[in-house]
Parts: sequence; structure tokens; C-alpha cells
Amino acid sequence: MFIYFFAETLKYLYLIFTDPNHISLDEYIFNTEAHPFKLKTPIKVQSKTFS
Repeated sequence: MFIYFFAETLKYLYLIFTDPNHISLDEYIFNTEAHPFKLKTPIKVQSKTFS
């Protein structure tokens, strides 16, 4: 149980704090297991600047 919690926590922390240029959320969507799937047409929802 502890290993599962540790693995899931690290996975989502990586996805939250990674460089947006590394994997664009405009071009990829993640399933519940955090596997990336490329979208056929990109969407424009990712902020380029922080307010």
C-alpha cells in the first residue's frame, strides 16, 4: 500500500511541476493512470503566463 501511494504521488507531482514545453497539455490528455494520449487536434487551454 505504501509503495502504491508513493508511486502515485511522485507521478502526479511530476506532471504538475514539469516544464510545459516538455509535454504540452494542449496536445496530450492523460487517462486515470496518467498515460498520455495524443489528441488529433490540439486545444488551447494551457496558460502561457501566470496571473
